Amino acid sequence: MMRVEIPEYILGGILYGISHFIHERDRAGIGVRPEVRSGHQWLITMSAVGPQSDCEERELEPDDLIGTAQAAALLGCTERHVRRIQADLDGVRPAGRSLVFSRRQVLQYAAAREEHRK
Repeated sequence: MMRVEIPEYILGGILYGISHFIHERDRAGIGVRPEVRSGHQWLITMSAVGPQSDCEERELEPDDLIGTAQAAALLGCTERHVRRIQADLDGVRPAGRSLVFSRRQVLQYAAAREEHRK
């Protein structure tokens, strides 16, 4: 099986585009096909944890992925609220486990929220 590596800047652009597409369609009440959401979640998971065969080759920084409690602390809200907005934060459940979030995404969300309040 051939292994293809997507450069991080390209993957970031793809994820941004798909995230924006999903967000705008949700906001407009149009809806998004389930396979688009599934593909988006898969890309996020693979970009965060890497493919299973690559797990030993690449170590994540300890703060790359955070849980619900840490996201709530960064946002100044409850864990319940974080679970409500998990789609906006691009939260994923790798292999059916607890929700995880990209620390960077949570911080970007917090900054955008603060900017919107001004």
